[in-house]
Amino acid sequence: MSTRRRILVCLTATRKWYGKLIRWATRSRVNHSLVKHDDPFWGAWRATEIDERGPRDIDARYLARFDYIEHWESDLDLGIGMRAMGRFVGMARYDWRGLLVGLLRAVLLRVGGWEVDKAIHSHGRLFCSEFVAEVLKRSKVPGTEEWIPANVSPGDLRRFMKASPHFHQVDEPTEE
Repeated sequence: MSTRRRILVCLTATRKWYGKLIRWATRSRVNHSLVKHDDPFWGAWRATEIDERGPRDIDARYLARFDYIEHWESDLDLGIGMRAMGRFVGMARYDWRGLLVGLLRAVLLRVGGWEVDKAIHSHGRLFCSEFVAEVLKRSKVPGTEEWIPANVSPGDLRRFMKASPHFHQVDEPTEE
């Protein structure tokens, strides 16, 4: 019996205007990403996400607020990356500047075909897909070695997981 905790990457969508803009600019079905994990201490599923308020750990039942959600599970241990990123939860702030520049970058690519390859990033600040990309990269998931996490959108994560032999989509986990 494995003692490895079950960790899922969740990709979501909302009806908020900025969610629609992110989905349009990145040509994706999703605009937000987070990590969901089975927490034996609380005996329930928890979610670690970076949203407008910054990094936080919440009860996974709160995720019912999303209009759409996908759950992706890996055959690799994502706990390595989760532990490495734990210092950010509750401490870092949301990277509004990085998000705005990332959105501008995606819009320029979509509208004019211009590729902007340099991310603008605020040190010690994160946005949702950057956090998840860091978890995957620090977990040494094959294919993430060259990633610049600040350049990874929720749509990029979705395309990566669909193509990766190490991820598969699963139904929403239930309390056991």
